[in-house]
Amino acid sequence: MNIDVDTYIDKHTHFYKMPHMLRQLIISTDLKETIKWRMPTFTYNNKDIMSLGAFKSHHENWIFQGTLLKGQKHILTSQEKTKNIRQWRLTHDSIIDKSLFVAYSNEAISNKKRAIKITYKKD
Repeated sequence: MNIDVDTYIDKHTHFYKMPHMLRQLIISTDLKETIKWRMPTFTYNNKDIMSLGAFKSHHENWIFQGTLLKGQKHILTSQEKTKNIRQWRLTHDSIIDKSLFVAYSNEAISNKKRAIKITYKKD
């Protein structure tokens, strides 16, 4: 475990259980944790896979290249300013499907291992 990630999570006591639980699920995969953009970020072979963020009224899990995930079940939403990040927005009373969360994490890792790239259409 990364002490900087511990510090980040401990600062956000209004979401104490949620970030700890998500972190445990994420590090049960092949991802390594670090801090980037002042938030916990999880990488595979130094490539960004996902990040966690705590805000006043919600907590978010961003999945980089989230558009590649299959069967998003209307849980993941798109960011306004990015084309390929998908986010899972949670409040303090959200119920999270742990097996689905781990499945998305593992699928994102698999996509990175296979070097799947996102191609963009020119506007």
